[in-house]
Amino acid sequence: MSFTVSSPLIVDWIKRGLEWRYFWRPVMRPFTVPAGAHVQIPSEGYTFSAPEGSLISIAAVFDHPACGLRLECEPELDTGELFTINTMAFLAGLVNQPYGISATVPPQTPPGVYNIANVKEWSFEEWMRLYVFNSDSIDHRCLGYGYTVALLREAREAEKES
Repeated sequence: MSFTVSSPLIVDWIKRGLEWRYFWRPVMRPFTVPAGAHVQIPSEGYTFSAPEGSLISIAAVFDHPACGLRLECEPELDTGELFTINTMAFLAGLVNQPYGISATVPPQTPPGVYNIANVKEWSFEEWMRLYVFNSDSIDHRCLGYGYTVALLREAREAEKES
């Protein structure tokens, strides 16, 4: 069985012989996301730290479409509450949106199950934080989530100028 790396960033790390690692975590433990709140994943206060990194994938399943994903990282990318299931499901039907985030809602999913996932890689430098959130005025449930992150273990050596 062969495995092909499709991430341009990771391909570059491999080509240069740099040390890196994957973090893959599926969580199938439902929890409450309070009304109007963000819940940091994998745990409160957790920051992915590395000289360079890549969010390969992230997905979450909720019981309501007012929930979504938030990404904070350098270079500056703070999606706030843009990536709700409601917003992404609406945009997908109207435009070829550039975000790389897609949503699936009933009837494509079982009744009461709403999914949001990224379909493109997000590269970052130094740090990244992940959240699920609820933009509604009542509590909702995150039924599960998962992510794959790749981190460079040590900073690249400065390239020599010619």
